[in-house]
Amino acid sequence: MVSPKSDNILYVASKRHGLCEVNVINGKVATLCRIPVDSRPVDLAGGGRYLWFSTTSGLVKYDLMTNDAVTLRFDKNDRFSLSDDYIHVALPDRKGGLWVGTAHGGADYWSPQQDVFRKYYQTSDGEALTGCVVSDFAQDDEENLWIATEREGLLRHKKNGGKVSRYHSDDLPTRINAICFDNGMLWIGYHQGLCRLDIKTGSVRYFSDFRESLGGMDNRVLDIFRTA
Repeated sequence: MVSPKSDNILYVASKRHGLCEVNVINGKVATLCRIPVDSRPVDLAGGGRYLWFSTTSGLVKYDLMTNDAVTLRFDKNDRFSLSDDYIHVALPDRKGGLWVGTAHGGADYWSPQQDVFRKYYQTSDGEALTGCVVSDFAQDDEENLWIATEREGLLRHKKNGGKVSRYHSDDLPTRINAICFDNGMLWIGYHQGLCRLDIKTGSVRYFSDFRESLGGMDNRVLDIFRTA
């Protein structure tokens, strides 16, 4: 990801070297913090003064001002800790908080004011999210949070709402890898391609199988990124 301070600096998540800073002008690489040898990087996000480095052994919180790194983990004796060590994705929101998607413990929300993790273990209809990968997050123009999962489909947490609810649609896949919001549309990547949800009308458009134009390529869409 590009540094918020300079377009000439990139931050890279590496299994061998951990969190690294790359100067694209002179090619120099600096290691900011390492991860355990039995761990691997999963995701990297930036929000304000922090970098959030998701790994299979916890969430690394790196302070760009002090250069301090703290690894946040699940603690069975602390009900305000993360719900799982395997962190799949992290998304800073517009209030300075952080949404965390885990591989086994549902979704967590970190508030900088309280400095604790609030856990979302199940949907409003009682379906458990434990053991269900929370694969991605996206925030729309009204600050509602959309949650992609690899078993329970698309979920939604309304602004100022207390629970996570299921988005009911027979037209959407239940196994979702990635989502991205843009101009009223939620782009959805899944194991067989790409579709787009109009969040106002509920209409869904599926895009053609990639094999039709690209000759046998893998149809799994694992990430979606909106350029500037």
